Amino acid sequence: HVVDFDGAIEHSHKNFPIIEKICSSVIIPVEFAGGVRSIEDADILFEMGICRIAISTMAHENRQLFNKLFEKHGPNKIVISLDIIDEELITRGRQNKTGINYLTFAKEMAEMGIERFVVTDIKRNGVLGGPNIQYSLSVAQATRAKVTHSGGVRNKDELLDLQNYLNEGIDSVIIGRALYENRFPCQKIWRIAESGIFN
Repeated sequence: HVVDFDGAIEHSHKNFPIIEKICSSVIIPVEFAGGVRSIEDADILFEMGICRIAISTMAHENRQLFNKLFEKHGPNKIVISLDIIDEELITRGRQNKTGINYLTFAKEMAEMGIERFVVTDIKRNGVLGGPNIQYSLSVAQATRAKVTHSGGVRNKDELLDLQNYLNEGIDSVIIGRALYENRFPCQKIWRIAESGIFN
């Protein structure tokens, strides 16, 4: 899961070469979020190798355009990103408060055919504050859609806690800072393997 904050805030394509390099460097699917404002933006990203795009601002601010994008690419390629602060939906690179309850918006999106949500508690994201499972669980229960949990996961135990909700619809997790800081036991083995030094 790759987020382009330059794109989200400035609608800039300056990171697209990096995105394309990421797609060509790995054999796993790459999901993208950040600054998709047009069907052309999405088409370029899919051509570069992105497998799925998470949309937020467009779905809120330009529903007609979003409908066209969704009709063209479908629920396997287009998902909704819910960035939340105190139950309020936040858009435009997490800078704009919408005044809309996240569950109200999620239900609207599910009714039009959305089958997956990426749910992030902004207050927990990037600060290693522990996951807010309730936001993710409430979206899964209210929409019957699949949910990717994002934000707050600090260690393997919290990852396993989230695994308990597989049958409820939370079937995947985005982890950032905890990985960067090597907070998972397996990462020590990875680093040794990467170095080529075995003792």
